[in-house]
Amino acid sequence: MNTILSSLSLAQTRSSSISFGSRSILCFGFALGVAWANCCVAAETPSELTLHITEVDDAYELSVPVSRLIMRIPKGHLLPLPRTNTGATASPRYFYFGDKTRRLLVSGWFEGSNARGFPTLGAYWANQREEWRKRGMPIPIFEEAFVLKGWDAMVYEMPMQSGHISNVRAHWVSAGTWIDLHLSVSSDNESDRLRTDLKEFLSSVEVTQKP
Repeated sequence: MNTILSSLSLAQTRSSSISFGSRSILCFGFALGVAWANCCVAAETPSELTLHITEVDDAYELSVPVSRLIMRIPKGHLLPLPRTNTGATASPRYFYFGDKTRRLLVSGWFEGSNARGFPTLGAYWANQREEWRKRGMPIPIFEEAFVLKGWDAMVYEMPMQSGHISNVRAHWVSAGTWIDLHLSVSSDNESDRLRTDLKEFLSSVEVTQKP
């Protein structure tokens, strides 16, 4: 059995590893958690509201007990990465993986679709651009909306002094759950190649409903 995450700050998080045969489940609970249905703050996030990451064969399976959805991400060389545990990344349903060989980052959240309310991709993206503008951040030099195997997504590229960094922000909303997935890859390769690679990776991420 492989340990998925080797170290966490006990001042910020509590973790437990539970073995089921060949599976290793890591449950993450943070001191301040947002309740799935009503966003109320509790002293400690209940286990049923925290993200569970299961390493199964050649993939990571992610789910929250109260959600009916399971997301399966091909493992490849992806490994869980340390995170700041501040702001949105402090959510007990946030995940963060990286593949240094491909310079690929995979992150995102599981949330109740009624709690945060995902409107449409167009409205979400307009809000995202407005946030970048307010913070004085650069806006994408390329963006394209697309739908792929149930994912409602936007591929975009941010300006860089050298090289390229391409991103995909993908959303899956069903069965009362909103999965917000962010893919990012940086390289000296042409942008078209990077965007194609991200779309191919997204197509390999599967979302299914629990029995």
